[in-house]
Amino acid sequence: MELPCIINSAADLAALAGTPAHAQAMAVLAGTLWRVTRDDQARQWRVQPDDAAIRRLGLKRADFGAPTPPPAPTWEDASPAPPPAMPMREARLALLEAGLLDQVEAAIDAIKDPTARQAARIEWEYATALTPDSPAMRLLVSGAVATETQVSEVLTRRAEAPVLAEVTPAPAPVQDGAKSWR
Repeated sequence: MELPCIINSAADLAALAGTPAHAQAMAVLAGTLWRVTRDDQARQWRVQPDDAAIRRLGLKRADFGAPTPPPAPTWEDASPAPPPAMPMREARLALLEAGLLDQVEAAIDAIKDPTARQAARIEWEYATALTPDSPAMRLLVSGAVATETQVSEVLTRRAEAPVLAEVTPAPAPVQDGAKSWR
């Protein structure tokens, strides 16, 4: 339901007194008397009074009779977020650590259609990232390498693993008698 006109102040609302537009505005404002918030710790929704909108117009909760709160929505656990896009290098390392990398090659080789097999090989070898909706991910799942959940878990573990610093080799020591550019 929309307001029949713009109401910015108590005077705007008072100017509508006795009209159908006033009754409609009051019905819309009655819908602002409750705030629904998600409490993840308690795993439930909470319905709480919220008079901010009506106070701004000089109204009180009593102006709406005996308002009853709406029923709280049914709680549903949030589904896990899909793993983020991962560079193929990282994805291959994750699959190697999980013992699944060799199965990818076997899944590609098992594709009967030569064009589809070559397309899968190109996708696997040259893709820059693995995302939940990428052809490379579909290859992993449809090629019976692993279920989508298993692949997501493997990639998530790899994404959350601490990154080891890469060691840069020290420059070779300058030999006696050789010129140095220092």
